[in-house]
Amino acid sequence: MSRPSDVMTRYAWHGLLPVAVIALGIGVSAIGAGAGQNASAPSAETVDLHAAAAFGISAANTAEANTRGFDAFFASPRPSVVHLSAGTYNLSCRTYTAASAVSILGAGAANTILRLPRGCSFSTPFMAWDGKADVRVSGLTIDLNDPVYPALQPVLKFTAYDADAARLSVDHIAILNGNSPSLQITVGATAGHKYDGVVISDNYLQMRPATTTNQCIALTTVNGTGYIPAAQVIGNVCKGSGIQIDGADTRVSENDVSGFSFGTAIYAQQNVGLPVAAASWANSVVTISHRPSVRFFVVGQKIGVQGAVPTGYNGVFTVIGVTSASVSYAVKSDPGPWKKGGYVISAPSNCGCLISGNILHDTGNGVDVNNAVHAGLENSCVNSIVKNNNAYDLGGSGFSNFASDVKYVGNVATNTGFEGGASAGEEADKAAFAIFDAGIGVDWYASHNVTMQGNRARDGGTGKVKYGYFEEPWHIFATDRRENDFRGHVHDEVVRQAGVAMTE
Repeated sequence: MSRPSDVMTRYAWHGLLPVAVIALGIGVSAIGAGAGQNASAPSAETVDLHAAAAFGISAANTAEANTRGFDAFFASPRPSVVHLSAGTYNLSCRTYTAASAVSILGAGAANTILRLPRGCSFSTPFMAWDGKADVRVSGLTIDLNDPVYPALQPVLKFTAYDADAARLSVDHIAILNGNSPSLQITVGATAGHKYDGVVISDNYLQMRPATTTNQCIALTTVNGTGYIPAAQVIGNVCKGSGIQIDGADTRVSENDVSGFSFGTAIYAQQNVGLPVAAASWANSVVTISHRPSVRFFVVGQKIGVQGAVPTGYNGVFTVIGVTSASVSYAVKSDPGPWKKGGYVISAPSNCGCLISGNILHDTGNGVDVNNAVHAGLENSCVNSIVKNNNAYDLGGSGFSNFASDVKYVGNVATNTGFEGGASAGEEADKAAFAIFDAGIGVDWYASHNVTMQGNRARDGGTGKVKYGYFEEPWHIFATDRRENDFRGHVHDEVVRQAGVAMTE
């Protein structure tokens, strides 16, 4: 999937703007080119295009007047684009939900600024779109101005929750002065719906570091119940928060993530799936009941079942029957009456990632609300490639792997490692590269078939990197390691072998 086209030219504007508009944005020194440089606007045949003045929005207006204008724009019954010229647009403490596929194009993040009053309290997303196609937000700055969040909330929320969505571009924007708990840009899909064609590129996203839940960019299939294929997260700068990815064939490249205090710089999510409501066996067939889900499972696909008691229900299986609220698969022997627990997931929703050329760096030393250290990459994306990333000066490990069928090539970790007391990862947090089994009985998250080639680990004289390479001691991984240069101040490599006791 290529990045979107460089110019937009084919639009008849309502009233005040030229018929042809080429590269609406102006260069932005801090984060790259302005609007129009890397994404196309919606199709001219289906979209109304407006100057801001058509809705009474002006840099000269009061916050209340501009808020009324944005209310009217977000209520547009037809897909619409509004162009905000250079200036600072003051707004009231208000949130907006799009009635149609509305897009906002500014004159560049250095030039078009939406500014909120200091200390706004948000209990819903600042701006939200659900089930919309052809949405673009580009070429502007949102100054959140130290907001308050009683609970986790997105700033910009794009979802396929009630219907499919497609062709989203969020590019060349800045979000400044944010706080936690929040997700600055979030894309979600659930109930079997799909969000296709997502591009999040060349943005500058900044918030105050905090140990509560926060992400600068978050993609979620809601435990594998939706689809986000071939998303691209490219060239973003995140200060004070990290990136979460979830979907098929996601590309995460050339991002710069630093200064965060929650989770990891890049978290490739592990999905547990739909909770099992009941399970039964008859005539060599297991039937799992789950909450109703639209288009979730299909006959012939692979699924994983984990966490059920008794454990005979768990494993990876081929679907032989489905309804909206159940899925069936073959098991020769009776696993016994189902007692409790379990999740069922389509195989697997987070897979085929390319994670390349990212810079992950400069955190404090400590743990977050989940007792997790501030590490570089935590990877649960199955069948992924992790290539040419640079992790340095982190409070936790540089690279931690749970996924199977993964290749690590040419990555560098320097001065990574947790110096404090016990954390959730314990000894592995003191390593540059660490290998784990999630311990849930599903091969996808057991670090099977992992290749390490041409990677480097360096202590740099700090004493932080206790291990260059570390394998979780209660599993045997048999990783393919070649041409690496792993160095730690205690051990270069710690590897479990069959029949050999683990020692330092």
